[in-house]
Amino acid sequence: MKCDAGFVLEDDTEVHVAHDVPEPSKFDDESPYSVTINTLRLTAVDRVTLALGIASSHYPSILKTFVQIEESSNAFAIEAGGEYNKVSRSFKPTFQTALFLLAGKDLSLWSHYSSQLINGSVLLQNDIIYNRSSTEFIHGKIELDTAYLNYFLSGQKPQLDHGSYFPGKLYRSDLTMDDIILEENVREQIKPIGYYIKALENGFSRPVITVLNQALWLYSMGLREPEKQCWQEFLPIRTVSICTM
Repeated sequence: MKCDAGFVLEDDTEVHVAHDVPEPSKFDDESPYSVTINTLRLTAVDRVTLALGIASSHYPSILKTFVQIEESSNAFAIEAGGEYNKVSRSFKPTFQTALFLLAGKDLSLWSHYSSQLINGSVLLQNDIIYNRSSTEFIHGKIELDTAYLNYFLSGQKPQLDHGSYFPGKLYRSDLTMDDIILEENVREQIKPIGYYIKALENGFSRPVITVLNQALWLYSMGLREPEKQCWQEFLPIRTVSICTM
């Protein structure tokens, strides 16, 4: 992979910088960390971001170099990004920190890795790392999901509801739908869903849109009159019940 970038100096002399950026190698062990890297095919910037997230959550003292940079008023403090707390003498890395570690002052590399982050990090897409910043992306703190931190430390895989944005809680039970006691009006309202699932299991014998219309029509029958009229304006009347298909 080659990264090319051009920038103009004050004397209008255009300079082109090119770098060979090698593809990250795979890990050959079966640790949770290695499995995550290999399965998700993490890029270099994703790997550095993940490493910073783990360090910040589990072993923050490893980031003491950044604390020393901040306290010495080093010029690198601005370029390295991060959030420094004077009271606790702690440092929280940001996405700018990841870019700084990978690119330093090299504008071509900075542009290369920055575009990868902006185009979408697989860590963010899978709720492994969070960026809750409401301002510029690279200034957001790198936050590792607690379920994934536990996974890296203990090997216990995260459940479906591990992410903080998941709109619910996952529970496991040996009960079936027949074991659940519902009010009669609730049972009537969810019947169309059962018919639709049964139709899926048996295979559609009609066009999909017909089946959907029938399911929605049956659902509308359980609605109040004003709501039913609203549905009827959009759905054709069906005389054959979906449960007979």
